[in-house]
Amino acid sequence: LWLTTMIPQTRPPPCDESSNNCSSATTSQLFLLCSCFGLMSIGAGGTRSSSLAFGADQLKKAGGRRNGWILESYFSWYYASCKISVLIASTCIVYVQEKMGWQVGFGIPVILMFLSALSFSLASPCYVKLKAKSTIIVELLQVAVASCRKRHIDLSTESSNMIYHHQK
Repeated sequence: LWLTTMIPQTRPPPCDESSNNCSSATTSQLFLLCSCFGLMSIGAGGTRSSSLAFGADQLKKAGGRRNGWILESYFSWYYASCKISVLIASTCIVYVQEKMGWQVGFGIPVILMFLSALSFSLASPCYVKLKAKSTIIVELLQVAVASCRKRHIDLSTESSNMIYHHQK
């Protein structure tokens, strides 16, 4: 998305206000813009959904009985830092974009994201990495097989519910 501010051919020409003449974006410009937003949403979905669990995994070995308090503190700080970062992005970055231009306003997050990816990669040997018990494909197949095997169980009466729960 930052490159769309740096390369003039990636955005439509500015509107001529005197003649109300505005040309729309070309198909390739729209494709580039939509691709940028798609890649950003994939990246955000991948990092935001897994960063909370990854951080909690780092604290698994710590604390013993205090582990519950440590995790609770971690979750509180995690959500607080997320909200503070949204506040900073909504105010400071928009201010920079208005005063110094879109190139600088988009360039700052690019630099910060590069530094965070670099620090994450450099610190990778220090992380606790839990081994997966199985792959997600195997787990989905296990669910499908279990549901096929138990498709004839009638759970409509209370007695069958009691038998099912007591056996498991």
